[in-house]
Formats: sequence, structure tokens, C-alpha cells
Amino acid sequence: MAFFFRHCERNEATSRREKFVIARRHQPTKQSPVATGGLLRRPERNAGAPRKDRFFLFVATAFLLVALPAVAAAPSGADTFQLLASPFTGADNTGDGGTGAAADLNYFYVGQTFTTTMEIVSGGTDAANIWIDHDTTNVTPSSLTDGSYFTSYAGQNTAGGQVRLTGFRTSGTSSGTGTFGTVDWTMVAPTAAAYGTGTPETLDIDVGVIGDSTESNISLGGLDILDDEEDFQFHVWADTEKPYALNPSPTDAATGVAVTVNYLFDLRDSKNGEGDNSGVGTGVSTATPPGVITQDDGGGPSSLTAFDSYSCSGTWGTNLCNVTVNPTSPSGIPGDTRNWEYDTSYDIDISGFEDLASASQDQLGDANGPNAMDPKTYTFTTEADTVPPQVVSETPARTSSGNSVSTNITVVVHDKKTYPGTVSGTGVDSSTCKFNVSSPSFTLTTFQEGDAEVTVTPVDYGFEYEIDPATSFAQDETVTVSAFDCEDLATNVMVTDTWTFTTADSDPPFVSGTVPGDDDEIADDAVLVLHVEDNGSGVDLGSVVIFVDGIFYTDGGGAGSVTTTGTDISFGSSLDLNGGNYVGDTTGVSGSPADYTFTIDPAADFSAGEAVPIIVYASDADGNLMPQEVYAAVVETPGGGGGGGSGGGGPIILPGRTIDDVRATAIDEDSVLVAWRSSQDATARVAYGDQSPLYLGSEPNYGYASSTESDGLFRTYHSVVIDGLTSGILYRFLPMNRDRSGAAFVGPEVRLATRPPVVFEACPDAASAPECPPAPALSCPVVPALPPPPPSPLPPSSIIYVPVPAPVTRPVAVPSAPSGITVLAPPARLELIERILGGYALGGTARPGSVVTIIIR
Repeated sequence: MAFFFRHCERNEATSRREKFVIARRHQPTKQSPVATGGLLRRPERNAGAPRKDRFFLFVATAFLLVALPAVAAAPSGADTFQLLASPFTGADNTGDGGTGAAADLNYFYVGQTFTTTMEIVSGGTDAANIWIDHDTTNVTPSSLTDGSYFTSYAGQNTAGGQVRLTGFRTSGTSSGTGTFGTVDWTMVAPTAAAYGTGTPETLDIDVGVIGDSTESNISLGGLDILDDEEDFQFHVWADTEKPYALNPSPTDAATGVAVTVNYLFDLRDSKNGEGDNSGVGTGVSTATPPGVITQDDGGGPSSLTAFDSYSCSGTWGTNLCNVTVNPTSPSGIPGDTRNWEYDTSYDIDISGFEDLASASQDQLGDANGPNAMDPKTYTFTTEADTVPPQVVSETPARTSSGNSVSTNITVVVHDKKTYPGTVSGTGVDSSTCKFNVSSPSFTLTTFQEGDAEVTVTPVDYGFEYEIDPATSFAQDETVTVSAFDCEDLATNVMVTDTWTFTTADSDPPFVSGTVPGDDDEIADDAVLVLHVEDNGSGVDLGSVVIFVDGIFYTDGGGAGSVTTTGTDISFGSSLDLNGGNYVGDTTGVSGSPADYTFTIDPAADFSAGEAVPIIVYASDADGNLMPQEVYAAVVETPGGGGGGGSGGGGPIILPGRTIDDVRATAIDEDSVLVAWRSSQDATARVAYGDQSPLYLGSEPNYGYASSTESDGLFRTYHSVVIDGLTSGILYRFLPMNRDRSGAAFVGPEVRLATRPPVVFEACPDAASAPECPPAPALSCPVVPALPPPPPSPLPPSSIIYVPVPAPVTRPVAVPSAPSGITVLAPPARLELIERILGGYALGGTARPGSVVTIIIR
């Protein structure tokens, strides 16, 4: 009551405390407060006081409350109380809204709840009470909580139109600014209809007599030291204003809108409704339904609420909601970030959204909530599709090489807004795409959808075209592919796209034009000519190795090796294919990688009757390795002859049918060439094994372990290559013929050891080398006495047998000719070493008339 008297009595020089003194003079006389337990207890009022005066004062002050505006003023003094609101809707969170003007007071809507914090300020206190009077018609208190200002609290009460709370300390004092307690207030009924401001609700901090009160007080040592307080005034209203939509993006009636944008707009609930965004209503409900968002592209409305999201803010959490609509792509392509059709007008309808106004707010005649928004329709038009389709991938890949000659061609065509990208275009018209394919061996052909060779498959963003040409391409050629005429559904035509790829060279080189040919007779001083060709990338000259009668030839000469399927051949030296190996050498290379011509001019003449093996190895520039080419020529024999590998059992002799000049020559570590002559035309094959039978059996093997297939050729000179042998084993070979009458006859057995993977190295004799090779644990054996030398002179190509006692020291790897055997009569050449019956058979060639000395160490 004193608060209202202050307004009629106060002048600018009058303090708040003086105001209450003035007011107290108009109240009945009160007894002095009595201190009890550190708190102030108010004695009973004087029973004789005139009640009529008190009633008059109440009416007068009530009249002044209606008639006079509030004046902004925070409580003053060292010891004060005030109430602070959260959330707040006025100019600030204080009881007078910051200005004291009715329009600036805080306001709340029926059904809402806010919290007041009881702020206490003191220079030092050991106890305090607060009593807050309120109108139970308009508000209901709840959740009264103790503060942290005092160590102990008591006397909590929210009944009977008054909130009470007591705090105290049993020792010491509390000082400064702090929280005495908090209490929630729920709005029950409006204080005025239609947002009226004339009758605000007051949360009255009842102080009785300032400085002498048992109601609201701040005390120290039993004395009330309260200087001032500020009540809390506010409006309670029914929310009758509708929420509304605004700020669409794209803006209303926009054109050329990107098909990737999201649709944005705001939902707002303000105090004064659409057109005035100030203040707040109860907030927007984002529930759908009743809220509805639809689009219409001319084909009828469809809902967008499955694609909406809300980001809300404001005093009550949803006074402003930013709405984002992110539709799925109309293309249906996973990952496509297009939201709208191209070149299309859209109507966006927004309706049905409600606020959170109470359904029980009509106590003063206002309409109950909630309030539904007025529907809104916005329009926009999207951009046109101006980007044509493109080729995005192809198989074989552009500029790739090594592709199969029978490859299919696959082309993927997409229609997008950007490349690369995830924004689809209007789509490819699959029937418009054409593809030209050509190469030197393949006539330019145009393919398109509907052709038997073309398979069209839909893919994301477009189509895949697979072209299966009726004929294969040639090896090692460039194939050109062009894609053109592709249109999208907006009739944008692609720019012609052309690329190439290269087919693989999968065939190895091959030997042709051999002079002499296989099994031809040659003179002892013959020069050999052959061609190595390749129809693809060309012969790699550095890979060519030619073996002629025990001599290797390579590009540049020197040591080298050849690796074929399952076979490794190494050699310590070779002659140069380019010639210059000796004075008068006509060996040479001519031609090109497509067709090299090789001329081989051996340094020494061949021996009469000798079978001359010729082996060719080569690969092309793509690494395709040809199978070894093996053929043989036979040196003319004046009057016939014999020889070859070491002899074996006797032949089957039929009248008029004989086999002569049988020779076996090692090709590599697992292959042997057997050559011979027959007395008449016959086909040839060879039986073989590592043991000779005690007697000849029947066909096909005649008692040997294996035999070759017939070559099917009727002739008198024969050569057969036996592959797959085990290295380092002495084999027996039996030549066999069958003449045109079907009669079979065989020749003498010939023996030959395949090249061993190791040879035996022994210590040198003292005359040639005083020290042994590094082998500390090895001692040199006694050099045995040699048997008498064979008759002299020997044929230029000979085999001698030398028994050698065991042990023969340590094995070492062999790159070429056996190391451990020294030939002391150059230019002799050792070509063969075989272990036979406890000894070794040595074979080689020397210049006629040479004396050959062989030392076994």
C-alpha cells in the first residue's frame, strides 16, 4: 500500500525510504517488532485501531494504481529486494520493464510459465524474509526453490495468494548481490482483453513497514535493515494473433532459379501479427499436419512436408522458425542433387500452421487458441537446361594400348548440368547417339541404337552403349572412335568427341625364308640365311639369339642368356650378329624390325656328314617370346659316313632298307636333336630312354621308355627334336623309319647326355696354376695316369673317352662350356661333356691337323 502512496506524495527530492515513512504516517499505529531467533516477528495489530481508516487507505491506493502510470526506478539503498523475470518480454527483465511505461512492461500469455528470481542485495545480513502477494485469479505460483544466499532456509509457502520464504545463518553474515530464491508463475487468465495495458498484474513484495516489518525484511542482529524493494508488474493476455509465413527464397515470382536450390521461408508468431514483426506471440507449432507445404508444377499439388526442416528461435523457442525444403531429385537418380525440373513454373502453397495459444483463454471474451495462419502462395520459375550430353567414360580407355583385337567398345554418355558433377540434366535421348569406329583394318562404320551390334543399357545420368564389331581388329593398330549427334531432352546436341586406343601385339615373331631349309643338304663351307619377322610391334633385335652348330650369335656378342617357357639357357660368350668376328666374316643383319634378315658365316667349315642344328630365339617389342625355332641341315658326305653320339645296339635290318649317319646333338639342357639318313623315303620318329633294352621289343617303343610321334613326312634325311628331357642324364636314342609300303626299320642306337645344370671344377696342375681356387677345405687329388692317347690324327669333330677316378672335387654352376676342363690347342672348342660308365665322354672341334691336349684336373 505504501508503494501507491509514494506516487501521490513523492517529489523528486523524496527518497524511497522517505516515501515509506510518509505512508506509515497514514497507517494505524503498530507495535515495535519483536526479535525472535534472529528473525523479526511482527506483533499483533492494536485491536482498537480504526478499521475504517485502513479500508479507506486501501481504496485510495487502489484508485491510484489504476489512475497513475508506473515510474522506472530500481530499488535503492544498501539492502534491497527485487524480482527478475526469465524469460522476459518487456524492455528488460525488471518489475517496471525498464521504463515504467505500461507498454514496456513484461507480458505473458495464458498458459505460459515464467520464472522470477528473488534478487537480494545487502551490506551484511544474517536473516531475511520475503512475502510476495499476488492475485490468484490471474497467476498460480509453483516450484518455489531456496536460493544460495543463506546457508539455511525455512518457511516455504505458495498457498493463499502469498509466496513466503525465509533464509538465515546461524553464524556470520551474507553480503553482496545474490539469489534469495526462485518461483515459477503460470498464467491462468488475462488481466485485460484484446491486449489491454490498463490493469497489469502485480507481484507485490509485501514489506509492511520498511525497516520495521515481520513480512518482507532483511535483518541483522534482530533489526530490520531493508532499505527498498521493487514489485514486479506485468500483463497477462490471450494470444489471438495468427502466425504467418514470410521471406520466401527464391523470392515470389522469381525466374531463372537454379534447379539445385532449396526452398526457404520463415514462419513467425509476433505480438501484433503479420505486418509487424515486433514482440512475440506464444510461438509457432511446426507440426505437419496441421501445417501443410505443397508444390504444383502444373500437374497438380504434391506434398513437400516430407522434405522440410525447421530451425527455430525466439523468446519462447519458436517465435521465428526458418524453414528449409530440400526435395528429392525429380530424376530419381541416387546422389543427384537436382531439386526441381528445368524450365518449370512452381506454385508453393503454405497453410495450416498454428501457434501455441491456449485453448482456455476466453475468460474476458477473447477467442480460444490455437490460431491458424492465413494460407500463402508463392511462385518461381526454374532455369532452362542449356548443357549438352557428354561422353564420361569409355572402354578401352582413351589412348590405352595392349587391347584385345576382339575387344568390344563401351561408351557411357551422361547428361548433367556440370561435368564432373552430381546435378542431372533433362536426360539423354538414347536414340540420337551415333558412334563411328575405324582402323586401318576396319572400315569406318557408324553404330547406333537398334543395330544388332549395339546394346543400350540405362545408367544413372544417361546410357551405356556397348558395340560388338562383327570382325576383330588387327594387331598393334590404332582404332579411332567418335561419338556424335547425342541430344538431351531439351534438344542440346553434344560436341563430337573423338578418341583412340591401340590393339595388342599378342603374336610372337616367327622364322621364315631359311636357306638352307630344314633337312636340306649343305656344303661344308655353307653360309646360312634366315629371316625373323613380326607382324606387330616388331622384332626386338637385342633379344635375338641364333645357335649354329654349338656357336651362339647375338646383337653385339658377349655373354648372355635366353629364358623360354620352362628353360633357361646361359652362355659365357657369343659372336656378333653384325659380323666382324674374324677376318673375312660375312655375318650380318639387314632389314627392319618387321623383317630382319640374318646371314651367318661360320668361322670353321662343317664336317662331312654332320647334322648342323640351327636354333633361333627372339621376342618382339611387346615382349612376346617366340617358341624356339629348331631345324637342321646335313653336310654333304662324299661316299657316305657314320658317327654322332656314342653307338649302341644293332639295328633291325630289312632287305634294301638301311639307316646311316645317325647323330645326336644337344640343343639345350632338356632338348636333343637326332638326325640321320634312310636308304629310301620314309617317315621318322625316335624311341628313347635312359636305359637300353636287353633286346628290341615291339612297336611303338621297341623296349625304350618313350617315343616320339611320326613326323608324317616321306624323305631320306630326317631330324627329330626330343623335348622334355631331364638335364644331366645320358639318354639312348633309337632312330626309326616307316616306308611307303608300311615296313618299319630302325637304325643303330646313339647316346648323348643332356647338358647338366652343373659341371665339376677341379684343382689346376702345378704347371698351369700354382694355387687352387678359393676352397680352404678342399685338397687337390693326385692327377691320375692318363691312358694311352687315341690314334692320331682324329677327325676334326671327335669324341674321346677318358676314364677319371673318383672323387672329382666340387660341383659348380655352369654358364656355358665346362670350366674344370682345359683345352690347350686353340682354336679347339669343347662342346660336350658326358658321364659314361665311370668316365666322361668329351666332344669338340679343332682345326684340321691340330694337336689337341686335354688335361683333366
